[in-house]
Amino acid sequence: IQLRSNILSAKKFVITIGLASGSLSVASLKLQVSNTTCTGIAADWSRNAYASLLRGDRQSNSIEEIAATMNKATAEVLLKLNVLSSSVFNPVKWPVNFFSYDCDTKTVTIRGSSTSFVPVIPSLLTLSDVSAEVNLTVVTGEPARPDSSLDLLLAGFEVSGTWTVGGIQFGLTITKDNELLSVTGTANESFVSVDGFLAAVSDVKLIPDGVLSASAGLRAISLRQAVFSAFYSNATGYTISLSGIPSISGWESAKLTMLLQRLTGQSPVVTMIAIFPSFSVSDLVKQLMEIDLSVILFIDSLKLKEVGLVISSDKVTSLPVFSNSDLLANVELFPKGVTIVTRLSLVAMGTAEPYLIHIEQGKIRFEAINGSFCLNVGQLLNILFPDNDLSSTVFLPGLGDVFAISTCEFSYDGGNETISFVVTIAESVDLLEDILTISDLLLRVDVPLAAPGNVAVSGSGNLTIGSTKVSVTIEKTSEGNGFSVRAFADRLSIDKILTQFEAGLLPAELETILRRSGFDKFEILNSAIQLTVTSGETDIELYLSGIANIAEWTGARLSSVLVRKETPKVSFMAAGFELVNTNFASIVHQLTGFDVAGIAVLHQAMKIAIVISPHSLPNVSLQGDMVSQLPIKEGLSVVSTFKLPADCDGDLLCTLVKTILGSGTDIQLRSNILSAKKFVITIGLASGSLSVASLKLQVSNTTCTGIAADWSRNAYASLLRGDRQSNSIEEIAATMNKATAEVLLKLNVLSSSVFNPVKWPV
Repeated sequence: IQLRSNILSAKKFVITIGLASGSLSVASLKLQVSNTTCTGIAADWSRNAYASLLRGDRQSNSIEEIAATMNKATAEVLLKLNVLSSSVFNPVKWPVNFFSYDCDTKTVTIRGSSTSFVPVIPSLLTLSDVSAEVNLTVVTGEPARPDSSLDLLLAGFEVSGTWTVGGIQFGLTITKDNELLSVTGTANESFVSVDGFLAAVSDVKLIPDGVLSASAGLRAISLRQAVFSAFYSNATGYTISLSGIPSISGWESAKLTMLLQRLTGQSPVVTMIAIFPSFSVSDLVKQLMEIDLSVILFIDSLKLKEVGLVISSDKVTSLPVFSNSDLLANVELFPKGVTIVTRLSLVAMGTAEPYLIHIEQGKIRFEAINGSFCLNVGQLLNILFPDNDLSSTVFLPGLGDVFAISTCEFSYDGGNETISFVVTIAESVDLLEDILTISDLLLRVDVPLAAPGNVAVSGSGNLTIGSTKVSVTIEKTSEGNGFSVRAFADRLSIDKILTQFEAGLLPAELETILRRSGFDKFEILNSAIQLTVTSGETDIELYLSGIANIAEWTGARLSSVLVRKETPKVSFMAAGFELVNTNFASIVHQLTGFDVAGIAVLHQAMKIAIVISPHSLPNVSLQGDMVSQLPIKEGLSVVSTFKLPADCDGDLLCTLVKTILGSGTDIQLRSNILSAKKFVITIGLASGSLSVASLKLQVSNTTCTGIAADWSRNAYASLLRGDRQSNSIEEIAATMNKATAEVLLKLNVLSSSVFNPVKWPV
């Protein structure tokens, strides 16, 4: 070892301690002395000297080796300071290129560096020209140790280096607190392109194409005096930010920050945050979306002292706190899209309170952050429409005083120039007193700027029907004197619905048989409910549809109407059922007990519709492909459609139908059954009116009493004008019996030269 000093004064000099065999510039310690006091010890290697040292017979000691020389326990502390897992990098293993000891502060500084590229945040941030610095404090006043080691405490630890991204270099410093890694630094360039930076670190777009009219301008933003920061841990993921002064005209006074958050197990989210000391909401909205808010006088006049702008590719729950603003601090969730945060001073409040202004697809929504500063409907309408008296507005017939109800938000749709707000109705609304009531009603009110008196109202709530609570939607009718109600339910019971409305379903003459078949008690699946309530009217028609599971016919499609009238006082349901893959004979037998086993044509597989009602409803139709063809009459009505078989196999009815109506055509059967003892089945063409060509099968006391086919003169003429002629008398007779045709020929009342009646069409 060699000591060397050049002493110019007794009060201040430096003693250099180094290797006697080499240049002191390669590796040395300098003992600085001032006023006869040790002020510091330092060892420093230049890059070239450091490289020369590395080429020697021995490597430079690492940070932890030098620390361990001073104190073994300190080395164990350093090992815990591994900034990331050992698979990434471990700065305390890097060789030392600087050492110093400050005699006054008793602080030891050790620096090491790495010649390799060092990944800091996996797949995102990699440093070059990396160095690490450890600061240790010597604890004084302790008894001397036999091994001359020092008692040291960790005072600081950081890593620094250069990050090149998107063609821009950032000088970064990395520190660590427990498991959280913090990165800070500045750009080496005067301006940083926001779009270029985001493209280099993520494939997520801040603003999808077409969302904002100003999106191209926002993408062209550059930041001056750009500052970078990041937070990362293995457990939670990372958040990186780029802040600076934006280049957009009018935004020079704003502080703008771009965030990229990628939390563990979640997709990345890009967010832009700008805080303006002052800005006009109208100007900002017009710049972002080209929507003119000057039509809303109160909004156009707002000149706000502080405005926050948040644009996010997805919803985000946590944003950085800006030291010069607490405007965003009270916001728990920012949605996807554009949100403006500001303080509105509304007349009713007297103070300026924070409001959120959400912007999405041409719509703007104002929302009070603090619920205690909400307005009632009357106050809001007075502020938004100061030139209009809306105090007599009817929101929903039968509803109480809506003007006194509080609302915490309102919105503006620039497309149709409409103001909207939402109110919650505390009390229940009776649709039918003591029978049908809507609770938990939430209403949306739309007020057009051009005609504020023509409000449109829609909403949602809960309704109990048949002991089942269902969600409903309501909408004010276009006439304004009522509203429609719609609901859907997974499962309802018909017997409970009939009990609730004190309504009947089964015709008196058929009640016993229909009860036996399960028509008084069945479940309805996937049901839809529709009801229109009109102001001043007590009569209602409630439409109910779905899939009915009846004992013999599961999966029947139901379409029904429940009618309740005051004059005359009556309450009943008419229900229609559409069945597939069944036959007319089984339906008739099940519902009436009449056995038509001898009429083969009625056993064809076919589509069948049934309508049951205790009363007639001449002006009401049920919805459905087939039930809509049946008028609602008292009793049980049946209609079915099928094709005649190619071979009637001796069945007289089949033969007659085919002879009169033709083969290969769709045939329809229809019947209205008032009693199980007597009814008529009408058979005709499915494609036309049954009055054109039909047969009637008369049934009395479970016995076929006759079959008749009759055409009126007009219907007969219509048939003759068709593509086919009606069969002649002799053709029909020949179908039944060849000999009969011969008899008919003999009955020619005049000579064939004049006329022959058996040739006439039937």
